[in-house]
Amino acid sequence: MKALKVRIKRGKLGQSMMVYPSGYNAQEVDRFGLGPLGVNHTGAYSGHIGRGGDEEWCIIALDDSLAFSYALHPDMTIITSDEADTLMEQWRLDNNESEDVITDAILITAIQAKQAARESLTKDERRALDPKDPMRGVNRRLRKMKDVLDGK
Repeated sequence: MKALKVRIKRGKLGQSMMVYPSGYNAQEVDRFGLGPLGVNHTGAYSGHIGRGGDEEWCIIALDDSLAFSYALHPDMTIITSDEADTLMEQWRLDNNESEDVITDAILITAIQAKQAARESLTKDERRALDPKDPMRGVNRRLRKMKDVLDGK
């Protein structure tokens, strides 16, 4: 799979607010790759149009042959996983998003109560507090693009 940066323009009067490049097919992207929500569950969009800008970008991931076909359009460019991660990190900072997110508030509250009572945590409770562990609890919000492209 390859990562692509897609340039989206603000629509004119009577158009959708966000106008994707003419070669962009959302159904095809979702069927043969990952659209912006699949790449990053919070949405891999820069958000500039929503903040008054005339254009913004999104990141998608496609199978190689389809990615090369999309990249023929001047508003869709294949980028490295490092470039995609840099863009997503900038998005996180621009939106004041925490790097970590609580995915199971009840579990975290129970762990806090246990810690306040000075009780020992189980191995699974310690795992739930580790943002790098995929177990529900506290997790990293942004997946590394290399993991996305490798299907992890």
